[in-house]
Amino acid sequence: MRNRVNIEAHSSQLRLPSLDIQVLIDLFPFTLVLDRNMTIVNAGEKVIETWIIHNPGKNPKSFIGSKITEHFRCRRPKETKFEWDVIIDMRAVLFELELIRTGRADESSRLQAAAMSAADVENYDEILMSEQLKNLSAGNLAENDNEND
Repeated sequence: MRNRVNIEAHSSQLRLPSLDIQVLIDLFPFTLVLDRNMTIVNAGEKVIETWIIHNPGKNPKSFIGSKITEHFRCRRPKETKFEWDVIIDMRAVLFELELIRTGRADESSRLQAAAMSAADVENYDEILMSEQLKNLSAGNLAENDNEND
Protein backbone atom coordinates (compact mmCIF):
# COMPACT_ATOMS: atom_id res chain seq x y z
CA MET A 1 0.00 0.00 0.00
CA ARG A 2 2.80 2.41 0.83
CA ASN A 3 4.21 2.13 -2.69
CA ARG A 4 0.89 3.29 -4.15
CA VAL A 5 0.91 6.67 -2.43
CA ASN A 6 2.57 9.59 -4.21
CA ILE A 7 5.22 10.99 -1.92
CA GLU A 8 6.30 13.79 -4.25
CA ALA A 9 4.11 16.26 -6.09
CA HIS A 10 3.79 15.89 -9.83
CA SER A 11 5.38 18.71 -11.83
CA SER A 12 1.94 19.86 -13.05
CA GLN A 13 0.88 20.38 -9.42
CA LEU A 14 3.82 22.66 -8.80
CA ARG A 15 2.69 25.03 -11.56
CA LEU A 16 -0.85 25.64 -10.33
CA PRO A 17 -1.93 29.28 -10.54
CA SER A 18 -2.54 31.21 -7.35
CA LEU A 19 -6.12 31.57 -6.17
CA ASP A 20 -7.67 34.77 -4.87
CA ILE A 21 -8.76 34.37 -1.23
CA GLN A 22 -12.07 36.10 -2.02
CA VAL A 23 -13.04 33.16 -4.27
CA LEU A 24 -12.67 30.76 -1.34
CA ILE A 25 -14.58 33.08 0.98
CA ASP A 26 -17.42 33.32 -1.56
CA LEU A 27 -17.48 29.53 -1.98
CA PHE A 28 -17.36 28.85 1.76
CA PRO A 29 -19.50 31.48 3.54
CA PHE A 30 -18.64 30.09 7.00
CA THR A 31 -14.89 30.64 6.50
CA LEU A 32 -12.66 32.40 9.02
CA VAL A 33 -9.18 33.56 7.95
CA LEU A 34 -6.71 34.06 10.81
CA ASP A 35 -3.16 35.33 11.07
CA ARG A 36 -0.48 33.95 13.40
CA ASN A 37 -1.70 36.22 16.21
CA MET A 38 -5.17 34.60 16.02
CA THR A 39 -6.60 37.84 14.64
CA ILE A 40 -9.53 37.62 12.24
CA VAL A 41 -8.21 38.83 8.89
CA ASN A 42 -11.24 37.94 6.77
CA ALA A 43 -14.51 36.07 7.15
CA GLY A 44 -17.29 34.64 5.04
CA GLU A 45 -20.63 36.35 4.62
CA LYS A 46 -22.58 34.02 6.93
CA VAL A 47 -20.04 34.32 9.75
CA ILE A 48 -20.28 38.11 9.62
CA GLU A 49 -24.10 38.06 9.39
CA THR A 50 -24.34 35.74 12.39
CA TRP A 51 -21.98 37.92 14.41
CA ILE A 52 -24.00 41.06 13.55
CA ILE A 53 -27.27 39.38 14.62
CA HIS A 54 -25.80 38.40 17.98
CA ASN A 55 -24.04 41.75 18.56
CA PRO A 56 -26.61 44.39 17.55
CA GLY A 57 -25.02 47.24 19.51
CA LYS A 58 -21.51 46.77 18.14
CA ASN A 59 -19.94 48.24 15.04
CA PRO A 60 -19.71 45.47 12.38
CA LYS A 61 -16.32 46.82 11.29
CA SER A 62 -14.89 45.90 14.71
CA PHE A 63 -15.21 42.18 13.93
CA ILE A 64 -12.42 42.05 11.34
CA GLY A 65 -9.14 42.73 13.13
CA SER A 66 -10.27 41.40 16.50
CA LYS A 67 -8.99 38.29 18.28
CA ILE A 68 -10.94 35.16 17.45
CA THR A 69 -11.08 34.19 21.13
CA GLU A 70 -13.14 37.35 21.82
CA HIS A 71 -15.99 36.01 19.69
CA PHE A 72 -15.64 32.22 19.46
CA ARG A 73 -14.80 29.30 21.66
CA CYS A 74 -13.48 25.97 20.44
CA ARG A 75 -16.03 23.18 20.96
CA ARG A 76 -14.11 20.45 19.19
CA PRO A 77 -11.61 18.97 19.55
CA LYS A 78 -12.38 19.10 23.25
CA GLU A 79 -9.76 20.13 25.78
CA THR A 80 -7.52 21.57 23.07
CA LYS A 81 -5.75 24.90 23.43
CA PHE A 82 -7.04 27.20 20.73
CA GLU A 83 -3.69 28.59 19.60
CA TRP A 84 -1.98 29.02 16.24
CA ASP A 85 0.66 26.30 16.76
CA VAL A 86 -1.99 23.80 17.88
CA ILE A 87 -4.14 24.57 14.83
CA ILE A 88 -1.14 24.11 12.52
CA ASP A 89 -0.15 20.83 14.20
CA MET A 90 -3.74 19.59 13.94
CA ARG A 91 -4.57 20.99 10.49
CA ALA A 92 -6.08 17.67 9.38
CA VAL A 93 -8.55 17.81 12.29
CA LEU A 94 -11.93 19.52 12.02
CA PHE A 95 -12.27 22.40 14.48
CA GLU A 96 -15.80 23.32 15.54
CA LEU A 97 -16.21 26.87 16.80
CA GLU A 98 -19.13 28.34 18.72
CA LEU A 99 -20.06 32.00 18.68
CA ILE A 100 -19.95 33.48 22.18
CA ARG A 101 -23.37 34.98 22.79
CA THR A 102 -23.71 38.37 24.44
CA GLY A 103 -26.85 37.97 26.58
CA ARG A 104 -30.18 39.81 26.39
CA ALA A 105 -29.53 41.51 23.08
CA ASP A 106 -28.72 38.08 21.72
CA GLU A 107 -32.05 36.65 22.91
CA SER A 108 -34.07 39.50 21.38
CA SER A 109 -32.13 39.19 18.12
CA ARG A 110 -32.83 35.47 18.00
CA LEU A 111 -36.54 36.09 18.59
CA GLN A 112 -36.57 38.70 15.81
CA ALA A 113 -34.76 36.31 13.47
CA ALA A 114 -37.20 33.51 14.34
CA ALA A 115 -40.16 35.85 13.73
CA MET A 116 -38.72 36.90 10.38
CA SER A 117 -38.17 33.27 9.41
CA ALA A 118 -41.75 32.42 10.40
CA ALA A 119 -43.02 35.37 8.34
CA ASP A 120 -40.98 34.21 5.36
CA VAL A 121 -42.47 30.71 5.66
CA GLU A 122 -45.99 32.16 5.84
CA ASN A 123 -45.32 34.33 2.78
CA TYR A 124 -43.87 31.35 0.96
CA ASP A 125 -47.05 29.36 1.61
CA GLU A 126 -49.21 32.25 0.37
CA ILE A 127 -47.10 32.63 -2.77
CA LEU A 128 -47.20 28.89 -3.38
CA MET A 129 -50.99 28.78 -2.95
CA SER A 130 -51.52 31.76 -5.27
CA GLU A 131 -49.33 30.07 -7.92
CA GLN A 132 -51.36 26.87 -7.58
CA LEU A 133 -54.61 28.85 -7.95
CA LYS A 134 -53.25 30.56 -11.07
CA ASN A 135 -52.27 27.21 -12.54
CA LEU A 136 -55.65 25.74 -11.63
CA SER A 137 -57.46 28.70 -13.20
CA ALA A 138 -55.31 28.47 -16.31
CA GLY A 139 -56.05 24.75 -16.49
CA ASN A 140 -59.80 25.39 -16.16
CA LEU A 141 -59.64 28.05 -18.88
CA ALA A 142 -57.82 25.64 -21.17
CA GLU A 143 -60.44 22.94 -20.49
CA ASN A 144 -63.27 25.40 -21.19
CA ASP A 145 -61.61 26.45 -24.45
CA ASN A 146 -61.32 22.79 -25.48
CA GLU A 147 -65.00 22.18 -24.65
CA ASN A 148 -66.08 25.20 -26.73
CA ASP A 149 -64.15 23.97 -29.80
